[in-house]
Amino acid sequence: MTEIRFRELQLLFLTFVIFVLSIFAAQAQTKEPLPLGPNLVKEQLDDFFQTSLLRDQLYLEDKIDAGRSQGFVTRKDLEAGVIAVFRYGNKKASGGTFPESTWATQEVQRIMKEKWEDRGLDPDVPDEDLTPEERKLKEEGTREARLEVGYTLGGQKRKIQKALEETKKELGRELTKEEMDKIRATVIRTYPTRSDLQTDEIEGLALINNSSLYAIYDLFSQRNNYRSLLPEYFLFSHVLTPEELSARKIKTKPHEDILFGRLHMADMTVDYSDFNEGKRNLVTVTLNTPEGKVAKEMMTITCSWTIDSRFNKDGRFVPVLDKKTGEIIGHNGKFGHKDVLIMDGYLHLEPYIAKDENGFESIDESRIIALYHTYMRVDPYYKDLTGITNLFREAEGRKFMEKMISLIRTH
Repeated sequence: MTEIRFRELQLLFLTFVIFVLSIFAAQAQTKEPLPLGPNLVKEQLDDFFQTSLLRDQLYLEDKIDAGRSQGFVTRKDLEAGVIAVFRYGNKKASGGTFPESTWATQEVQRIMKEKWEDRGLDPDVPDEDLTPEERKLKEEGTREARLEVGYTLGGQKRKIQKALEETKKELGRELTKEEMDKIRATVIRTYPTRSDLQTDEIEGLALINNSSLYAIYDLFSQRNNYRSLLPEYFLFSHVLTPEELSARKIKTKPHEDILFGRLHMADMTVDYSDFNEGKRNLVTVTLNTPEGKVAKEMMTITCSWTIDSRFNKDGRFVPVLDKKTGEIIGHNGKFGHKDVLIMDGYLHLEPYIAKDENGFESIDESRIIALYHTYMRVDPYYKDLTGITNLFREAEGRKFMEKMISLIRTH
């Protein structure tokens, strides 16, 4: 009798184990894998973001120029835990300055529409539906806007490519390097970019030891937890639920979401809703090995975010506060932007390419390079950034990244 009961208990325990394992298996099956392919948000940001400098400089020179305030950061410094951070437009350690931030694509379009509206035009009416007089007014508005905001870096590149192709076709031959350089210089002079002093564009690079691409990505993608992970910066963070998205007729794919954040930095507090996209990508790198130059593939992950224009007219966020602590614990379902016009950026993760004392390279999967690049444009009616020193703005950006990387290293 006792033996039968013991067997029944064994069977009951085994059933329970199978039940628990089946739950975990079901959860694993429903968790969508990180998509492989181009990150479309990152491609949009490349239109006006300055070209990232830190990673390429590290592997070319074994050191990076992190600006005059921080100086040069070597491979050994990075491996020892130093984080390199600089602000575009600030002084270089090597002399001169980093390129200034240009106007964001969205802001260029907004200013143009304002100029057209000032002339009594509807910015949504296509050119073919305008009268000759209206087209003339629109061209005047466009020229006025370009004097203020200029062109994006992506716009310049497209015009350069078009000019090169047209000249090549006209001459019926390949162009010399001197001819191509002359065409590039002419296009850049004809279609210049303009500096936007109301913008902070920060780039930073750190090395994360004893980790993996997916561990860092999983932590970074927990956006609902930003306010508990970085409470001194995120006063509130909320990823919109499927119901909230459905009410706005918005659909997202796996590893896409929309984060509403209330961010506090220095003496500024801004509200924004950002569309986020995470993607894997396979890249080929050439390594210097004892056997010679060897091409190898490695996996990378890029998380990109951009302010979502679909929330511009969504109304003002009204927080629900805890009566005892004053902490934000809820919301009124409104997620519009307040006091910030652009809140864009990306985190790029890839295995570290280590180099030994003989100069031979290898891919170290246990050490991850984290490249963080952000672009923030505060509404000038809220805060005039031109009166704040560039060094102070860079220092605030460095403090934020150091805190974020410290969080990643300890989780």
